[in-house]
Amino acid sequence: EPITIIGGMLVLIALKTVAGGLALKSIGLNWVTAFSMGLGISQLGEFSFMIAAMGLNEKVISQETFNKLLLMALGSLILTPFMLKFGLKYIQSTLNDTDATEQSKLSENGHLPHAIIIGMGPIGRLVASRLETLGVEVSLVDLSPVNLQKFAQAGFHTISGDASDPGTLSYAGAMHCQLAVISVPDDMRAIEIVLSLRKMNPQTNIVVRCRYQSNVSPLKKAGATQVISEEVEASSSILKWCEKIVASC
Repeated sequence: EPITIIGGMLVLIALKTVAGGLALKSIGLNWVTAFSMGLGISQLGEFSFMIAAMGLNEKVISQETFNKLLLMALGSLILTPFMLKFGLKYIQSTLNDTDATEQSKLSENGHLPHAIIIGMGPIGRLVASRLETLGVEVSLVDLSPVNLQKFAQAGFHTISGDASDPGTLSYAGAMHCQLAVISVPDDMRAIEIVLSLRKMNPQTNIVVRCRYQSNVSPLKKAGATQVISEEVEASSSILKWCEKIVASC
């Protein structure tokens, strides 16, 4: 029954997209972002398998109905990467284009120093806040629009997307920025971002936070101006504390 299976799967995806979109809208996202992200989380997950299995065991549904629900759930899981990719691209193309063009013009005219912060974890948030207080025009880039929402509401220029993609960097005004700070959890991804950024803007200063000391050299070869290693900074702090404790013994 392909028509029943496909039709049922599309109805379930639509219902979950609406439910997810309304939930995300309730926390402050705009309608376009909320429903685009709702599409990305509209798959039928593990909980649906459990409920269907309980229904089968309690004879609430038949084996035939269970098999149909199972196929619908599996189909939605297979489609999830494509739906998430479409949702992110739609957000990027509809929300960032106009703002990014204005940001690029502002930086090109030299009204304010322009910096890009890539990766809105704890480090990225602190750097963004500090640069903003110093009078720097800051653009924030992250894969997740949810991570950027608070900053967008505070008036920051935000871009959701893959920072290794030249299109995303262009939206952020990378061609005219004076500083780029990269703070992502994956060193290999950081290298890709540095390569793309350096190719787009050979003159900009690129500061990178990396996890492992062994990746400092590859990042500098890729074009990073300065690389801060977590291993080195953590070991330095530990040694200072050890010296204080030993001195007090």
